[in-house]
Amino acid sequence: VVCELVYHPSSAAVLDNYPVACSIVNGNKYRLALSGVGHRPKLNFSFYENDFGPCFLYSVGMVKMTTVLKVTNDDVREISFDLLTENTTWLEVEAAPTVLQPGESCDIPITFLPKEAITYSRTLRFEINGLIIVNVNILGEGTPLAVTVSDPRQANLNFGSLRAGQDSTKSIKIVNKSKLATTVSFAPSEGTLKHLGIMLAPPSDIFLRAKDSAQFSLSFRPQMRTRPFSEDLVVEFAGVQRSLLTMSGACLGIEVKLASDSLPFGAVVEGSRLIKRLQLENTGDVGTKFTWDVAAMKPNFSVTPTEGFVAPNQDVKLDITFHPSQLDPDISVERVRCQVEGGEDQLLTLTGMCVSQESEPNVVTFKTNVRGSTSIPLALTNNTTNHWQLRPTIENEFWTGHDFLDIPAGSKAEYNITFSPNTMAGEDAPHEGSVFFPLPDGTAKLFKLQGVATEPLSSGDLTIEVKAKAAHTELLSITNWLNAPQRFKAEVVEGNTESTSIKGPEYIDVPALSHREYKLQFYAYKEGATQTKVMFKNEVTNEYMFYNLKFEVGAADTMAVIPLQCPVRQQVGQSITIFNPLDKEVPMTSSCSHNQVTVSDKITLKPKAETSIEVSFRPVLAEELVEKLTLKSDDLGEYQYDLKLSGTPAGPERIMTFNVPLGSMEMQPFRFMHYLNAKAEYACEFVNKGESGFETEPSVVGHPAGTEGIEMEVEITFEPTQIGDSFKDQLVVKSEEGGEYVCPMVGRCIPPKPQGPVVIKGGKGVISFKNVFTQQADFNFVVDNPAFTVKKEESIAAKRTIEVPIEYDESQTEHPKTGKLIITTSECSAPWLFYLKAQ
Repeated sequence: VVCELVYHPSSAAVLDNYPVACSIVNGNKYRLALSGVGHRPKLNFSFYENDFGPCFLYSVGMVKMTTVLKVTNDDVREISFDLLTENTTWLEVEAAPTVLQPGESCDIPITFLPKEAITYSRTLRFEINGLIIVNVNILGEGTPLAVTVSDPRQANLNFGSLRAGQDSTKSIKIVNKSKLATTVSFAPSEGTLKHLGIMLAPPSDIFLRAKDSAQFSLSFRPQMRTRPFSEDLVVEFAGVQRSLLTMSGACLGIEVKLASDSLPFGAVVEGSRLIKRLQLENTGDVGTKFTWDVAAMKPNFSVTPTEGFVAPNQDVKLDITFHPSQLDPDISVERVRCQVEGGEDQLLTLTGMCVSQESEPNVVTFKTNVRGSTSIPLALTNNTTNHWQLRPTIENEFWTGHDFLDIPAGSKAEYNITFSPNTMAGEDAPHEGSVFFPLPDGTAKLFKLQGVATEPLSSGDLTIEVKAKAAHTELLSITNWLNAPQRFKAEVVEGNTESTSIKGPEYIDVPALSHREYKLQFYAYKEGATQTKVMFKNEVTNEYMFYNLKFEVGAADTMAVIPLQCPVRQQVGQSITIFNPLDKEVPMTSSCSHNQVTVSDKITLKPKAETSIEVSFRPVLAEELVEKLTLKSDDLGEYQYDLKLSGTPAGPERIMTFNVPLGSMEMQPFRFMHYLNAKAEYACEFVNKGESGFETEPSVVGHPAGTEGIEMEVEITFEPTQIGDSFKDQLVVKSEEGGEYVCPMVGRCIPPKPQGPVVIKGGKGVISFKNVFTQQADFNFVVDNPAFTVKKEESIAAKRTIEVPIEYDESQTEHPKTGKLIITTSECSAPWLFYLKAQ
């Protein structure tokens, strides 16, 4: 039996004569002493910290900043390692789990890709044999790649417009604002500079240290006309191409060209003429004169005009006329010269043939709307045994057809010719033309053509939905059907009324064979439908086009939101300004969904002027709401406004004060304004429910008030039950519709004042005395003159008044006829004093 002992130390350790016993059941016991040494794997890293230092922020195309970490197994056993740290956006490490044999090594690329201008730090954790961690620190810093022109104004470098042979040199200073040095290469722009004729000095690359600057120059030296250009000067630094600045300029020159250098006329009947139009274009920057060699064209050809001036970026229409005077199957004039002043002469070759005339007896007539089209087939017969391919010649540009007509031998064919007039022509003066078919047998067919062009059809029948009191712009497409610019005069034929405005620019210019948008302005003050016809007429040719428009005018949007805020029962106002475009006064009516909003009863808008309309709001309730205000006129329609109404709580009313002797009462009226334009019942109560001695009527009714309101009155009674000056309460007069009024009350009760004299006639009299307290009380009655007698005491119920009898004994003459009745109670320290007088 073989037993295997394995030593797996987890850290550096020494095993010295470690005792181990192996016991066999019912057998011997073997004792062993084990020794061993555990040490760290000898895996060497070429570095344990690497600082890339400042590096440019990475973008695609740049050279990556990479270093190589070399790992070597210097142990006698194989060693495995694995990278536990994951890659980030700025650090890439290519390290797969690896097992190195003794003496073996491997390279681990580490790439630094900074994305931001910050300092970077990361620890790479390598796990060795699954037990030991080795850390490798990676440091670096991102710095922006900032190479720019020193003067921002030179970011757009304009050489100007030069003539051939002139020179414009610009000196440019560039600065490296980065923390790193870099080389600026102009190689990406070499082709552009060469094409534009721009010289670079110095022609080599520029090395810029960190925070350093340098200068270079660009010289524009054109030798021939160069169209206006705008090109970027692209440079390369740190492996990235970027635009350093934008170059612009031009070289002015003459560039005149004929649209074609040859003009074939085909067959023309003897004695007739054919005119073809040729365009002389000046695509250059400078206008110039031209002159034709008229003598070289004679006798069969002529040109109009023979000389003239062609402006830059313009063209001149040349009418070349072929008018042969005798039969000739081959007429040609080679290289007729058109002399261009200051430019290259143009050469034109003219060809044609003259055939005998033979016209059909009947005139082919056409009729259509101008700028419309209609087609008629023309029948031709080939009685020969040969196939014909005819090339017809059409006179007058309003007729068109195919370039060729094939007629098989012994057959018939139809040639469709289309009449598409661009100008109107009546039956008394129709358009005239012809179509000429030269036949291979030496004969020809000539059809005379007449065309009537009636008034144009509408260019569009449009229905547009708009809102009242809102400007609307309708874009109408204006097409120029001619091969020359046209100016149209715009005219609104109908639709303008007092309450509707339809207008636009008086004229519109449209380039040849193009179209432009005409901005028609529409404004309506009130709802309804407006139909109009807008015509665009060429005042030179009297040709025109038109649109039929129908505007469906809906209700206007809210004109404005008007805030009106103030404390309740106060008044706030704001003016609304309305412009009356009419030449007459316009009456208006107003309506509002809130009856506390008032507007002037009679509103008249002055003609051709602005009128201010005052809107007032007097809230009676503390609330916020939005109501509609409508101003209406038969001439100008409705003006809708949103009133943002806000009533804020009012402060308390003026304090009412009372000063009453105990046992007496005082009455005062509380007056308030009722502003509600409707009947309202106000509940009246005190906050302390009358415990302070104040009383009032339970309610009061207010009737509809006008704009100035109605003054209301509530009677207040103060009857105190004890002496003091701290009687306070609040009167609340409240209506759900009319609002709330709060009035503070302050009362003062002083000791009872002496009363009398009370006259005792015939030996008897009475006085009225009230228990003013809120509970039953015992009162004592004492007279200071024994001639007067009164009861000694009595218990009086709360708030009850009694009659106190008093008698006078006339026989006691020794006493005076006057006395004092003193009434006291334990409820109050002050007595009531009544003066008595006997008669």
